[in-house]
Amino acid sequence: MIHPSSPSSSQNQRPGFSFCVCPDPERLREHIRLCLEHTKTDWENKVFWGDEDISPAFWQALSVPNLMGPPRALILRRAHGLKVDFWKSLTPHLKGFKQSIWPFFCLEGAWSKNKPAIPKTIQSRPYWKVATRKKWIWQDPGLTRSNLPETVRRWAGSRQIQFEPGVLQAFCHNLPLETFALHNELEKLSLHLGTRKTVTLSDLTLFEHPMDMDMFTFLRSIQDKRQCLQSWKKILVDQGSTGSDMLFPFLGLLTWETRTMWQLAAGEDKAVRLPPSIKSMKKNMATRLGLIKLSRIFDLIADAETSVKSGRQTPDQALAFTVQELMRTFS
Repeated sequence: MIHPSSPSSSQNQRPGFSFCVCPDPERLREHIRLCLEHTKTDWENKVFWGDEDISPAFWQALSVPNLMGPPRALILRRAHGLKVDFWKSLTPHLKGFKQSIWPFFCLEGAWSKNKPAIPKTIQSRPYWKVATRKKWIWQDPGLTRSNLPETVRRWAGSRQIQFEPGVLQAFCHNLPLETFALHNELEKLSLHLGTRKTVTLSDLTLFEHPMDMDMFTFLRSIQDKRQCLQSWKKILVDQGSTGSDMLFPFLGLLTWETRTMWQLAAGEDKAVRLPPSIKSMKKNMATRLGLIKLSRIFDLIADAETSVKSGRQTPDQALAFTVQELMRTFS
């Protein structure tokens, strides 16, 4: 198994094509980024999605090099769900080495008993056998309950943070097994600690009360004067029941929602994986807000985190101010 931080390709001997077998999108993206960076070449990333119809544009990008531009990294995400016909059609396109095209096929299905679920229709193809022989297959189970403590320990070590005896195990028990979500939780812990460098059992109360809120519904409600007061009351009630620790879950949800809308407002619709009806509503909101107002929301998030970390505001004060400014942004 090759770790994401150790891509096997080199500048002169990179794979003709690569299979990336990992259920964690963040680790998968990081591995591909490091592979491309390792070649010391500027690549154009072209991303397609296996849970959408494979368009003629995919086959063209796989076959026709960009003669006047940079080499192309062709990334097919969520390819594990594609049907037999696709994998059959792929065979002639992977014959021979294309210097200016590097295809990545991402098999993102869940692992079972520490083993990846590779579709049988792929394993029988000649290109899979070539990839196996030449070690062009990268496999990573992502975060698991067994490797999570070491992942957290490395994060803590890089920040000179220590855990009291038994606290690391208790902390890891309920952490999410997805890298992006884990980073949010670790950032929450870092902000909570401030200048302290030791995590105690009492610090874990920060993670005992998951916030029951649909952030998109909340953002829609604060645009409606009839619902605005109701939404504000919900924040106050939730804050009262969870103590002053509601700020960080709120900011985490807000960050995720704003990133999604930013992608939709910037025309990166294919990068957003949502049911069509929900995606349409979020795109409408993103379009109404525009990139300037969405940038303002990112500024609010950063200001809230900084104000608490610096001691200028308590979490309660930062939460109240953030919600007030959100209402102004959406008005």
